[in-house]
Amino acid sequence: GSAVRSYQDSVEVVDGVATLGSQVELQGNVEASLPDSTVEITKEEGFQEPQPTDDGKGEDSELLDRPITTRSAGGSRAEILAITPAPPEEDDVTEDDDQKAVGGTEEEDRAKAEELVAAGDMESMAEMVLNGRGSALLNMTSPNADVQLFINNIPQYIAKIERVHVAAREGDLRGVQTALDRRKFAVARDNSTPLKPTPLHVAALFGRTSVLRYLAGRFPETIHARDAGGRTALHYAATLPDNGHFYSLLVTLGADKSIIDNEGRTAEYYLKNKGDLSRDELLNEYQNRPVPIDTTGLNFNRFSDKGAELIKGGYPIFNPEEGQYLADSLGEPLIKGLTDVAHVRPKNPVVHLANFLLVYNKPEEGGTNNTRLPSAKRAVTAGMEEAPPSGVADANQEEQIDESDQLEDEEPMGTEETAEPEGEEERDREELEDKEDEEETLDEDNASVGEDPPEPVEPAFKPTNRDEHGQTVLHFAAARSHGRNAIFQLLQEMEVNIGLRDGLYRTARDISEQMEITENVQGLDKYVVALAARGDNDKLTELLLEGYDHILDAEDGKNIIDVAKDREHSETVALLQSITAFEERREKLIRAIRFGSMRQVRELFREAPNKRHLAIAKNQQGRCSLHVAVLTQHENIVEYIAQRFPATLHIGDNLMRAPLHYAMGVDKVEPLSRILIAAGAERVVKDLKGRQPSYYFMSKTDIQKLQDEEEGLRV
Repeated sequence: GSAVRSYQDSVEVVDGVATLGSQVELQGNVEASLPDSTVEITKEEGFQEPQPTDDGKGEDSELLDRPITTRSAGGSRAEILAITPAPPEEDDVTEDDDQKAVGGTEEEDRAKAEELVAAGDMESMAEMVLNGRGSALLNMTSPNADVQLFINNIPQYIAKIERVHVAAREGDLRGVQTALDRRKFAVARDNSTPLKPTPLHVAALFGRTSVLRYLAGRFPETIHARDAGGRTALHYAATLPDNGHFYSLLVTLGADKSIIDNEGRTAEYYLKNKGDLSRDELLNEYQNRPVPIDTTGLNFNRFSDKGAELIKGGYPIFNPEEGQYLADSLGEPLIKGLTDVAHVRPKNPVVHLANFLLVYNKPEEGGTNNTRLPSAKRAVTAGMEEAPPSGVADANQEEQIDESDQLEDEEPMGTEETAEPEGEEERDREELEDKEDEEETLDEDNASVGEDPPEPVEPAFKPTNRDEHGQTVLHFAAARSHGRNAIFQLLQEMEVNIGLRDGLYRTARDISEQMEITENVQGLDKYVVALAARGDNDKLTELLLEGYDHILDAEDGKNIIDVAKDREHSETVALLQSITAFEERREKLIRAIRFGSMRQVRELFREAPNKRHLAIAKNQQGRCSLHVAVLTQHENIVEYIAQRFPATLHIGDNLMRAPLHYAMGVDKVEPLSRILIAAGAERVVKDLKGRQPSYYFMSKTDIQKLQDEEEGLRV
């Protein structure tokens, strides 16, 4: 392998685009450098397309493990280095080689299959299978034993791909994760329909939010994959009658709005012109298969707009002024009340919502809405039902409490075993839970609630310089093709955290994938496997807490868990096996925070094996739990996390913005900043752009964009 002789990590900014103005000298390899004055890169300047290294004579199971060429539409290779991608060039979206591979009639596919079998080109045969054209290879024969073995196994590969698609169609996230035992299956097309969609297309078409977020987040290459009509999943999302929710979600996850389909139209065009392509048309085309899908159990109308039906039923239409008044006065309590009903699922939702609204305290000027409710009404926030609507009409709460027994006689609320506790008992129970939470947290965080935070733990990785866009030298190196093992050797020398994300939430590995530089991806994975082989649990844990979501994807001849087992690192094996459960718990916590469910936040922390790790862990947007709580402006959750886990006050996002940076840019700046500062937040800490929290009080645009992103992820 090549040894790293020297490198310089100076970074320049040219016309708003970060460039690396230095060289990485690699012994025995082509010198890798980015020019100082521009980031324009062409093939003539030395960019090497990744080429298949196998001659097509290996085991058939290995063929589908090798990368297939799927160009990421959306711009030139240099644009991956820019924080704001430029529109793609026409050549990149009109003459896509991968798109040509997806299309084709049955006769053309059969002729192509015969040609490949005769030539013994198993690499291209594997590509046909992954592009949904594998049926053309069935029942063929070859004198070459290896080729014939591959042909005999094609039904098994098609069945595997079908399992991924079925799980995506049914919204079975666990099934998708189980079926995706090979990364390339994430972009494999459905062989049974001429539409030739990928699993992400199917998840978008059937409105499967969790599957869509998983595929697009874990496998960025799926976002730009196209079906037989040249359409991406964003084109599909544009046809959904959901007011652009899935469309916005995919854009947030990195979808390119400028990609055109075979009709020369972008996804944004279909979003504005629903009549030119509807969801029903796509479903009909999807159903054009030998055995149509049974859709009796699928709710295709859950996104449909019921406004017209309500108007026909005699419901009033509010003018803009009335609508604004209702939104300002009732919007917040209604949303919170409905959220509470959705989480609690009470026996009588109307009574529960009425009682919630009755005791809802609108925050006074400069105050909060987290004041403890009257003891007789606190049970409603814990999921208990109270008096029926007749009690709601009584404005005198004391009188209402006296009449509670009579009201319960009018509408029974359950047996004695399920009867709600008195308000005082409920309050005592919550205070006891708070005390238990504090005691448990103190042991892990090594700090007292309200005291100064503990000394920060020494990071396992070496510090590295980052530019104002969050990019390190590794991000730039990952965007260029190098010699064999070059990236691995560079990482061995630098020992930087490969989980760091740039302004577009991309790790160095994500950039290599988008640039289709397989050697770099393999080098990064090899480095992660090497950490497991050494039993370096500190670095692996730091990667996990940084939100690096490719740990379990890492392979170097063997899967990372198998490597750790072979080296008999039992603690490392246990750590790796716990990653999936940890990531699921982290996502549940983030979701509970987005919906403002204090009850679920408490439960998740109480059940977590390591509460501190759960609190400081970052998601795929580089935000920890406190970042999300501040953006969603749930004061009670912000106070809960900040006081019990003071380490979260100093966690930086992908651009090293602390929660206090966020708090200065939201509407509830006064109460949130007061909570954070009282808990120990630093007032003068700077982010990667050199901005202190006070900057965002004057310029809120950046933080408001983050709030819009969180709103789009609130599903």
